[in-house]
Amino acid sequence: MDEKKILIIDDSEYFVELLKVFLKRTGTTVLTAGAGSAALKLVADEKPDLILLDLIMSAMDGEEFCRLVRSNPESKDIPIVMITGALNLIDSEKSLQMGCNNFMTKPVDRLEFLKMVKMYVPIKARDYVRVPIVAMINYSKGEKEFRGTVFTISEGGLFISGEEMLSPGEKIKLNFSIEGIQVSIEADGEVVWNTEERKCTQVTRNSGMGVKFTSIDDDGRSAIRNYIKAGDYIS
Repeated sequence: MDEKKILIIDDSEYFVELLKVFLKRTGTTVLTAGAGSAALKLVADEKPDLILLDLIMSAMDGEEFCRLVRSNPESKDIPIVMITGALNLIDSEKSLQMGCNNFMTKPVDRLEFLKMVKMYVPIKARDYVRVPIVAMINYSKGEKEFRGTVFTISEGGLFISGEEMLSPGEKIKLNFSIEGIQVSIEADGEVVWNTEERKCTQVTRNSGMGVKFTSIDDDGRSAIRNYIKAGDYIS
């Protein structure tokens, strides 16, 4: 099956890059435009499956863009979601009157954003709920041992900020515990990404790396599950 195409239209490079990071592992092709005129050409040439649109843009605003897309028989059925911080100018009812299918406000929550995108195009969903935590961790690669801090965790992996930044694909061993849960968790992991690679500090305040568990015993997974279920997270 061909990858679905998502078009982001916003003249804020910061916001465009943020949404691109949110969509990075969803299995979609992301197109971008900073102005309505360029976006109309992309709509005609690429025929995106979903359009994410800002209201306030130079030269052509979101309302005019919606009118032009909806008046064209070849693009009139493409779902459009308005994403804007201009709450004094628009609300969900007005966005529907413009021809949008949905409406979101800035700043955008990552999980709510992906849930909305999934309403219109099939995307790869995260397998596990990820939540904030602050926990000390020891991790090692071969004979080298390092210390760090875990800032987010799920049953599938965690985000570590530590003494040594490792590269995607590197295998490591992990040892940590969760406050209030009397279990020492040992696991094998693999680095999936790091902040040097993604170059986007808007997604995480700390430099570090995302690690997936390649092996973890039932007690360790149960401890993580109980922490997530308790819901008393450190934010």
